[in-house]
Amino acid sequence: MKTGSKKKTILINLLLVCLSLSPLLFVELYLRFTNYGYVDRLFTLNNETNQYVINKPLYQKYFPVDPLVKKSRLPRLFHDKKFNAEKSETDFRIFCLGGSTTEGDYSDASFPDLLQETLSHSEVGKKIEVINLGFTTLNSYQVADFVAEIVDYDPDLLVLYTGHNEIYGPLGVASGSQISSSYWLTTTVLSLQKFRLFQLLQNFYLKFLEIDTDEDRTKALFQVMAKSEVPPHSPLREKALQYYSFNLDKIIKQTKKNNIPLIMSTVCSNIRDFRPFDSAVPTGDIAPKWESLINSAQSLANRSRYSDAKNKFQEAIKLFPDNAQQYYDLGQIYLKFMEYDLAEEALIKAKDLDIIPFRAPRGINKIIREKAAEANIDLLDIEEIYKRNSRAGIVGKPIMVEHLHPSSYGHYLIAVGLTNIIFETGLLKPEKKINFTDPEVRENFKVKINSEEFDETFMWPFHINNKEYRFP
Repeated sequence: MKTGSKKKTILINLLLVCLSLSPLLFVELYLRFTNYGYVDRLFTLNNETNQYVINKPLYQKYFPVDPLVKKSRLPRLFHDKKFNAEKSETDFRIFCLGGSTTEGDYSDASFPDLLQETLSHSEVGKKIEVINLGFTTLNSYQVADFVAEIVDYDPDLLVLYTGHNEIYGPLGVASGSQISSSYWLTTTVLSLQKFRLFQLLQNFYLKFLEIDTDEDRTKALFQVMAKSEVPPHSPLREKALQYYSFNLDKIIKQTKKNNIPLIMSTVCSNIRDFRPFDSAVPTGDIAPKWESLINSAQSLANRSRYSDAKNKFQEAIKLFPDNAQQYYDLGQIYLKFMEYDLAEEALIKAKDLDIIPFRAPRGINKIIREKAAEANIDLLDIEEIYKRNSRAGIVGKPIMVEHLHPSSYGHYLIAVGLTNIIFETGLLKPEKKINFTDPEVRENFKVKINSEEFDETFMWPFHINNKEYRFP
């Protein structure tokens, strides 16, 4: 075939493709013109104030398969956030990303707010602007999405604290809003959400399924999220770690590509004071013997016969090693004997075997440390900082309010750790050197140990196995 004929064939084929797609393009433009659906952006520009403001309807992107969220608190997921569209040379803009810890749930202060104070008090010669992009329930899927957009807003630093919501958070492996068990399919659907035509087709699909209920779920946020229990050896746990790793890779790639400094933080949980939410129990022939051992161990512990109780718990663990509660109870006995290494290991196992895994497994921090080392990313190892500031080196009160949210004191430790990294790396230079570990300095930040209150034990899942828990 002649060259001219080939070119002509290609042009005709391209024309036919364009003609076949033109109706879809017309529908897409029409839907946009009539404001159907939502804008797939985290921020939209308010022309009157010349500020970027949070795009609240965006929550729909992450809950596309659960119409029940309309009867829950999830439509109020995105709180008001805004910042100036114009940034001067004297501005230093920091975005802090993550879930409810970053947001500051159950605390009198959040680490993004405290970070703004520590940096401002240090007189760094810049106007510090810290934008808190922490939202309850969100996980690495959303953070990776946000980072892809945030690079457009001229950030000077990104701070990442995320990892607790990988199983039950939006699109998580055991979430009520899961799109697919496939990471590729989930991310593909997220990419397609930018098209209003796709949103229209998705809504038709949901309407066709006729998913609806009269159930009032306004007080059951976590039940909306948690689709099921996750047994100790479920493959979902490994998938959650794998997908978390993929999302961190995306975040790191974006920051490297755009030359944006990034600080990643490990995450932490209350392992000393907070029981597992629920535990797997044995079935079959071993069940009666295991239950007898547990009852005996608990009875002995109640009578302060801790050595005998320890032996019984160890026997029970050998018989059935997957029950979370037995490790927690054994860990408490190890603490009484001041066997702190054994206590920490038992309490970590109690957390990791919890069949309602709202607390991040130890594998999350392993991934964070490895990724930071591989990509030469600055790491705030808050887990180690919390351990150094905890009784017997085991994290609990007063750093933690309940199962995973830090108190204002815990948030202060995060802010101080971030401040130290910022100064050590030369991102900012302090004109005024302040010893933030000095208790008198801390008091100037209105951070008081044991200042919070927590008594949410009536709320699912806190009532399952933590009815007596109070903070402080």
